[in-house]
Amino acid sequence: RPVASPEHVLHVECLHDVRSAFTLEMPELRAWRKQGLEIEARMLRRGASKDVSGKTRHPLHQVWPRFLTMEINGHQVITIKAGPRG
Repeated sequence: RPVASPEHVLHVECLHDVRSAFTLEMPELRAWRKQGLEIEARMLRRGASKDVSGKTRHPLHQVWPRFLTMEINGHQVITIKAGPRG
């Protein structure tokens, strides 16, 4: 689902390391939910703009992290743990 406008994006970060941490306080979250608004977390990986056959591809692809813990306003709301290998 597309983002309606740039001001609707709460946080963007370009990672240069395998670990990252940031803090994002959202005191308006309860009011947003009452208005019917939703919060989405998206992770994108930047890849090559051409595939192995030389065909042009979009350089951004959605990915899931191997591990993620997300807290909102001090409460843990999401934990994603790495699955078994193979």
